[in-house]
Amino acid sequence: MLTYKPIDSGITPKEIRLLAKWRKSVQQVWRETFKVTYKGTKIWINKIINDPKKLYFFVIKNDEYIGQLGFDKIGGNDCYIGMVIRGEGKSDGSMTAAMKFMITLSKKFGTKNIYLLIHPDMSHAIQFYEKIGFRFNRKVKEYSRMKYEG
Repeated sequence: MLTYKPIDSGITPKEIRLLAKWRKSVQQVWRETFKVTYKGTKIWINKIINDPKKLYFFVIKNDEYIGQLGFDKIGGNDCYIGMVIRGEGKSDGSMTAAMKFMITLSKKFGTKNIYLLIHPDMSHAIQFYEKIGFRFNRKVKEYSRMKYEG
């Protein structure tokens, strides 16, 4: 069974270290060059916590943290899914279920359109999103925007 823990001001140092580890494992995603650190991750978390349009969660399965995902923009007709990271464990469909949770949650906020941005080099992630129901919508700088059409 999956549960979702909001990433909020109650985050522990252990959870910050875990997020830093996961972010470091996918650092190639960001085109800007910066070193992922505990301190930098803490700064990133504070930005999330202090932005009312952002909402991120830990994904927990059987009391183990297995990933994180969230909204980079929630509210109004449009929302953007932010960074999705499968951190620990095997690919067993849990992150697919977590994305479906996000889609359902976005609709509770009154969202009509759900988007995400992805770099075209990330073929594995693109396949993951397409399986859920996202389709390419348009280019945004060097990224491709996908829209949920499921």
